[in-house]
Amino acid sequence: MLTNELEERISIEIESRKEELLDLLKELVRFRTVSPPARNTNDIQHFIQGYLERMNFQTDKWFVYPNDPNVVGLLRGKSPEHYNSLIINGHVDVAEIGDEQEGMSPPFVAQQQGSYIYGRGV
Repeated sequence: MLTNELEERISIEIESRKEELLDLLKELVRFRTVSPPARNTNDIQHFIQGYLERMNFQTDKWFVYPNDPNVVGLLRGKSPEHYNSLIINGHVDVAEIGDEQEGMSPPFVAQQQGSYIYGRGV
């Protein structure tokens, strides 16, 4: 359970990096990882691996299927004896889209409208 102090620190960090995080989201939405046909995630996983490495994560990447790898990042804390581990798990493929002209906005362009962001996988 998060303490109020920790929640506040996390909120401040997110707010201070808001533009950077929005830019990251926009980059991720641009990747066309539609499934089916699937087996098309190598480029986005390479991008994620590079992003993690620039943040000093140790990374590992292995191919589950051709052109469809998994990426894992590890960032060791300064005092691991005092803190629990945090594991974040996700996927980067998206469902098929049909006719791109039928949606509210282009599916592979993250667009902010008010407090909402529209784009495939968002």
